[in-house]
Amino acid sequence: MLRGAAIGLAGTLLLLQPIAGAVAAGHGPGDVQLAQAPPPPPSGGGESPQEQAAEMQRALQITPAQQLQFQAFVGVMQQNDAAMSALMRRYPPGQQRSALAELQAQSEAADAEAAGLKRLVAAFQALYSSLSPSQRQAADQFFAAPPSGGQPPPR
Repeated sequence: MLRGAAIGLAGTLLLLQPIAGAVAAGHGPGDVQLAQAPPPPPSGGGESPQEQAAEMQRALQITPAQQLQFQAFVGVMQQNDAAMSALMRRYPPGQQRSALAELQAQSEAADAEAAGLKRLVAAFQALYSSLSPSQRQAADQFFAAPPSGGQPPPR
């Protein structure tokens, strides 16, 4: 989810580049046509929140004492996934939209991603503070951003 959100935001910025370039070149709004790129899967990377949670639970070796914080984090992941799925139903991939409608859709997606990340940070902060040093190291590796243009580091 976290990687998916980052990828989704990067995709939003890439979609805005043609507009910025056209404006800089002196073209008006009617001269710009946006491509309809399919949005990323709702949970990012094609994994469901349940699959991501199971993978994270294995990687971090969550103990029974940490289950409450972990389940709160998973609940936020599921809430964020539901919010993004609803947004995708509202703005289906491939649907023809005007440039203004496309920008509004991208703005709503960016807002939803930002709000979701804020919720994830709050929930993860509680979980992270309960982790042992070795679990924190595993978490740091689990959430490490891939190099630009590269694949995520092996887990």
